[in-house]
Amino acid sequence: MRYLVLFLLITCNLFAQESKILERLVALDNNGKIWYNIDGYSITSEVFNYNFDEKGLKKIFKKHSIKEVDLKTKDDSISKNNIVVHKTEKLNEKLTQRNSYFFVENNDKKIIVIWFAKTSNEDFRMQRELTNLIIENKIPKSNFVSMQTNKINFGNRQIELANICYWIFFKYSSVSVFWRNELVSSL
Repeated sequence: MRYLVLFLLITCNLFAQESKILERLVALDNNGKIWYNIDGYSITSEVFNYNFDEKGLKKIFKKHSIKEVDLKTKDDSISKNNIVVHKTEKLNEKLTQRNSYFFVENNDKKIIVIWFAKTSNEDFRMQRELTNLIIENKIPKSNFVSMQTNKINFGNRQIELANICYWIFFKYSSVSVFWRNELVSSL
């Protein structure tokens, strides 16, 4: 009986953690490149048509400015073969961006890159959990927003948008958000 109770407590805790991540996560699919936003992170995932081998990884590293001297490790908590790189980038005198790159071998032996960018403290446990959800295709469709929308939720306020809008990414923002490019006077 004691083991059953222990099993139930552990199982409930694991599922509760996952659901909390999914409650906070917003995703946007832009023709195969998926943008995610959670807890101040800007995250992208993209599958590249390169084999997960030295030659393919070298091309992807170059595309993401990963150099020979950058430390590359394997994370055993990721469910598939992977290489992880953590880098820091100084954006200006006061702002530093922390980047975590997960280069993961997908089921087709190709490379999926999941890139986490944040200007404040990192949560590596959340990064690992979300990476596993992404590569196992466990992000519900309900977390995805449409490319065509006439309003967004910004700071729990619904803001109406014009018809000539499109989504962009603010790299130099201390808060990462998906946004549609337009002048909004109500901000």
